[in-house]
Amino acid sequence: MKHMSKTKLSLAIALAIAGSIMPNAMAIGEDGIIKTDDFRVWTLGKVPTPVKSMEADMTMIAIDEVHAHGTEGFPAIIVAKNNGTVGIREGLIQVGDLSIPAAISNGGVVVLGFDNYSTEQQGYKINIEGDVRIDGHDETSSIIHIGDR
Repeated sequence: MKHMSKTKLSLAIALAIAGSIMPNAMAIGEDGIIKTDDFRVWTLGKVPTPVKSMEADMTMIAIDEVHAHGTEGFPAIIVAKNNGTVGIREGLIQVGDLSIPAAISNGGVVVLGFDNYSTEQQGYKINIEGDVRIDGHDETSSIIHIGDR
């Protein structure tokens, strides 16, 4: 086995940790849009800034808490498609006076008000103002699961 100095080992560990954290921070654009299609699981925790749109396409977005407002130009605040999943444990999702739904599932899964890794109801506070819509998909099921306190 090749000898590695403590400094190099510490640097390797730090880079590994940064590599696992930084992509999650990069998922949220400065414009308040979360959009992923890279086959990863994005665990975002509490999102500190208001979000305009979230879209998971063949990936998973897991959010502990979010405050999201509808914005013109997007099909919905939350979109899960092509086996993508958006899970929001707590938060406020408001469409306002726009004519868009709060969530669309098009061959994906939207889970609101549950722990992101369990479908067991835990009494999380989720407030959704707006409609949800299930769009058909030829290859996969479209699911929206909403918990209540």
